[in-house]
Amino acid sequence: MNQIPPQVPEIEAAVIGAMLLDSSIIPKVTSVIDESCFYREVHRKIYKIIIFLSKNNKAVDILTVTDELRIKGLLEEIGGSYYLTECISLVTTSVHIVDHIKRIKETALLRKIIEVSSRTAADAYGTGVAKTAFEIIKDYNSDLHEIEKLYDNTELSISKDLDDVMQLTLDSSKFLIPYGIDSIDKDLGGMSRGEVSIISGRPAMGKTSFIIDRSIAWANKGYKILIFSLDLVKYNFYFKLLSNILNLEFSKIRDGNFKDVGGRVEAKIKINELTKSWEDKYWVIDNAHTSAEIARQMSIYPADIVIIDYIQKVRDNKKYTSRKEDLDSVIRNMIHVSRRKDQVLLLLSQINRTGASRPGRQGDFDGAMLDDLAESDFLSQTAREVFVIYYEYSLTQDIKVINKIKLRSVKTTFYAGGEITLEFFPKTGRFGGKI
Repeated sequence: MNQIPPQVPEIEAAVIGAMLLDSSIIPKVTSVIDESCFYREVHRKIYKIIIFLSKNNKAVDILTVTDELRIKGLLEEIGGSYYLTECISLVTTSVHIVDHIKRIKETALLRKIIEVSSRTAADAYGTGVAKTAFEIIKDYNSDLHEIEKLYDNTELSISKDLDDVMQLTLDSSKFLIPYGIDSIDKDLGGMSRGEVSIISGRPAMGKTSFIIDRSIAWANKGYKILIFSLDLVKYNFYFKLLSNILNLEFSKIRDGNFKDVGGRVEAKIKINELTKSWEDKYWVIDNAHTSAEIARQMSIYPADIVIIDYIQKVRDNKKYTSRKEDLDSVIRNMIHVSRRKDQVLLLLSQINRTGASRPGRQGDFDGAMLDDLAESDFLSQTAREVFVIYYEYSLTQDIKVINKIKLRSVKTTFYAGGEITLEFFPKTGRFGGKI
């Protein structure tokens, strides 16, 4: 099948001509397309010269571009100065430049889809490198995710953006989702859609219990929740969820002992009553361990809040020289999707052990600081807010006060910071009010 790839050579030439006529539109063009988006090699070469001159603060017009092409030995290859004149002749007005560059971007993406699909088909037929079906699917999803990241050709408009922001001030619920903890929501307003919030702590500090407790409250408020349970298999996650819902010890849930709530039938009735509004609003996935898989699921499910438990369990498909680079790429991929889908991205994170040797040890908090977030500088830099969760510690008796959990702010964009103590029931994973 020898079909001609999607292309718009005349529109490509017109955009080149428009940049030669009016260099002020170059930023608008480069914000949407790059050299690779042009189908014709001639246009890629001319575009590259235009961008080179622009970046070096040199004038961009037919004379300077012609001269630079001549210096680089490319003038004859692109058809001489005559072809540049021909490109300019195709420009009637720069009013439609945005539509033109969007069309170029669209055809470039279509060619990319064809390329990926053809490569996937070749792998499936066995004509390429030998791969398993699972490997082919993973590569295909990863490639599609990369294409998806390129699909951002929205026209920028400061006046429209400010109008949209003014509309948001009429109803903060359109961009903020409350934590449900008054002292935090009073200052922060809640979690911001398209932003990253982090709950961090050492192992066995109640991070997952806290998130389950909050997810129940959010689901009951009508928010859609997507949870990637990478630390617990799905049934153990649901055991914890049921323990909280039924206010029944985890061990009894696990062993099928429902006597304290009136028996198995009564338990099912209570569960159905409490979760009947959750259908198609609460999802738990325990088998997505790469950023490409997670990003794909984030795109599929219409969640308001996406929870990753926990972020250090996620890997990227690409090979990196360090785990830090890998994790930075993972977080960037997920942020890209959460911003496009207007989702809160709530990450659970481990804390490095380095804090334990720092002066000012306070029980399980161990003087933890922002730079103790495991493995990634980008993680702490990107987050809108970071909280550390840990047990209150009795310094006089040197023991945990197991029914009290502290939540300390170590980074916030708008919040004054500080620490709150929450009542905690470890056997059921329930949290009470502020103490």
